[in-house]
Amino acid sequence: AAAGFEVLGCGPFRAGDRLLVSPPPGAASLDAYVSASEAVLARFAPPPDADADTFEGAAWIAQLVGDLNAALPKFASFEQWEHEIATQLVPMLHGRFEELDEDSADVLQAYFEAFGKAVRAAADASARAAAAASSE
Repeated sequence: AAAGFEVLGCGPFRAGDRLLVSPPPGAASLDAYVSASEAVLARFAPPPDADADTFEGAAWIAQLVGDLNAALPKFASFEQWEHEIATQLVPMLHGRFEELDEDSADVLQAYFEAFGKAVRAAADASARAAAAASSE
């Protein structure tokens, strides 16, 4: 038994009646994440006649997207991403923006969902690579 664990059986992971399935190696695509990133950057691009607060908010969103893009391979698990969004990003968004219109909120939510899927795919790939390396 590796690291003190012993495998007693093999079956799909379940959470209640929900089957938890990881995509097979190579099946994950970042296309949805790239599209969502482009959509959020386009949505928050300030018009040329925007006021200073609008420019500042747009720059903050652009920096957020860039920072998250750089951090994507560093997330070890989807749960780490869930913790980050709940404890860091949502409070920062609430502090930065007094309110968002519904369309902007929808685009931002779609971006975070796509990022979460990319995190899950990257973390799954890292786990598979670690498991393959440890079995060699």
